[in-house]
Amino acid sequence: MPRRTIIRYVVLSAVSAALVLCAPPVRADEGYFAAGETGVSYLGEWASGSLTPGTAAVGVRAGYRWESWDVFGVADQVFWFDPELGGAADPILNIGAGVGLRHIGGHVRSSVTLGTSTLLFDTRLTQAGKVGAFIEVQPAGFRLPVADRWNLEFHPLGFVLSSPVLTEIPLFNASYRTSLAVEATF
Repeated sequence: MPRRTIIRYVVLSAVSAALVLCAPPVRADEGYFAAGETGVSYLGEWASGSLTPGTAAVGVRAGYRWESWDVFGVADQVFWFDPELGGAADPILNIGAGVGLRHIGGHVRSSVTLGTSTLLFDTRLTQAGKVGAFIEVQPAGFRLPVADRWNLEFHPLGFVLSSPVLTEIPLFNASYRTSLAVEATF
């Protein structure tokens, strides 16, 4: 991996960590929450010299939070970009459930999500509608309070493995995703 790519992620993570450590404490959010989030995977693409993301995602997350823990459901529309086809975006739908843990005064959140991954486009070998599995691991996302009951959450680097086709010839995508979410608590 090129040194510049590593430096970009280290600088981005350091700036995020500095903002979090200087921010006021995140209030103890007990109860329900909902978030809209978006993300792109650039890490592998930057390493190969491409400026086009490998994947882009937009989705919603909602759940319940108590003490340092939260459980949630998530639905993400993920677009796989194919540079060989002029950057065409092929969609899949990931729906799942996860668990999260907040630490460092509520400023850092880690989570794991498991669920189904549904193919929404036809391939030469498989028709749309096939259902497989996905896993998403977000080791350290930074949370900043932006208003009463509103938080901004930034995950500099998470890992997503989506495999909507598990039979025949498996179809999967492994990506390192950078994501941003706006969260409201109730």
